[in-house]
Amino acid sequence: MPLTAERLYKANEQYASELSKALTATSSAGAALQPEDLEPALVEELFRLQPLLALMPIKQATARVHEIARRTAHGKARFEGELVDDRAGAVSSTFDRPTVTLKVLHHWGAVSGFQQAASRRFIDSLVAEQQGGIEAMSNQFEFGLLWGHTVDPYLFGGFDQLVVTNLINHNGVVSLTLLDDIIDAATGFRGADRDPAIFIASKKMISKITGLQGLARIPVETVEFQVPGFEGGLRMTSYRGYPLLETDYVRPVAQAPGNFAGAPATGGSLTAGAYRYQIASVRENGEQRAATEITVTTSAGNLIAALTWDEDADAILYKIFRSNAAGGAGTAYLLTTIAARNRDSSGKPTTAVVAFNDDGLVTRPAGAASETPLGTGDENIFFTNLNPERGSSLVGLLNPLGQPVTNLVQFIPLATTRESFDFMLSSFAALQVPWENLHAHARRVRIS
Repeated sequence: MPLTAERLYKANEQYASELSKALTATSSAGAALQPEDLEPALVEELFRLQPLLALMPIKQATARVHEIARRTAHGKARFEGELVDDRAGAVSSTFDRPTVTLKVLHHWGAVSGFQQAASRRFIDSLVAEQQGGIEAMSNQFEFGLLWGHTVDPYLFGGFDQLVVTNLINHNGVVSLTLLDDIIDAATGFRGADRDPAIFIASKKMISKITGLQGLARIPVETVEFQVPGFEGGLRMTSYRGYPLLETDYVRPVAQAPGNFAGAPATGGSLTAGAYRYQIASVRENGEQRAATEITVTTSAGNLIAALTWDEDADAILYKIFRSNAAGGAGTAYLLTTIAARNRDSSGKPTTAVVAFNDDGLVTRPAGAASETPLGTGDENIFFTNLNPERGSSLVGLLNPLGQPVTNLVQFIPLATTRESFDFMLSSFAALQVPWENLHAHARRVRIS
């Protein structure tokens, strides 16, 4: 039958009647649609995907913390920009405590125009978008906690750039002695050995450690953490009472960037001599293996080492390593970390960074901060103190609607119209590390 104006009017009238009944019906005429608070389900899903987030205690921000914190907004696990508080006195001063690192991560994503009378197919796409948003949040949390770097003001600072005192370049196969050394390095303060703490390593590395414990006839312990929404909690293998948390963010998956090269250039203040350089990408799955080492020889009048490489589209940061002027092969250690993208005044990424001039103005860290590049088979092991007062914690803030953030991820209604329901998924976090020396970081650890 042809679709006439009269039939279309009746169809719309019937649709409006059924929708009204669904929204207002009593039990005698059928159950009405009831609003449901999705926040507990979203928080439960986030903790399931990101156990590290569940283990770190949350402290509510107080006092003047907002004046020194930066806000970062990003979507789909990629940073888009940052708004820095520009009020008077909101800048760093010479009296700031360098051991306290606090930076805010603000992640949001919206689903708009949800038609209440939509088909099941559309509802499924809504669920898929929610799930994708949660996964993006959990991935960014884990990356930010481990590998972010404050050298770029648009990025979240993580343990990688915070732990410099207890940095161990192991350069060998993992051993129980190494784990003992990590624990000893991070628990040297009074009472610190009784603080909750965890090892963070790859799944294969944890399997290797478990095997070492079995060979030493040390019983494999289990420690149970109660995670909201999960019956029985989360069980993880431990060593000496400290749980082993699995993540593959500490295991490089590629060698990047490519075509790393260098040549002397006029100017600069480098001492004349041969310098060895390496560079490594830091992607959203962690630091990658460093590019093949190159040598740049400077001489009088040409005291700049001009480095170039191919763009790594997946890079967030680059780590540049350099040896001493007469350093031999494999003696390079961390010189600096730079952002992989240039940005405009609003923080929007613009062009890719594919060059760096080492003119001698950057001073390399010394002593325990001599971080060496990762090679084939190298991995990382973190040891993190979870005492919120002196180890590390996440700082809860206020969302844009002025509501306290306690679960770090929220479902916020934005608008309700006649036939639509708009909402926003948001997450907030600030990593607080009062005492850097209560954490340890072992690099260049191998499985075999």
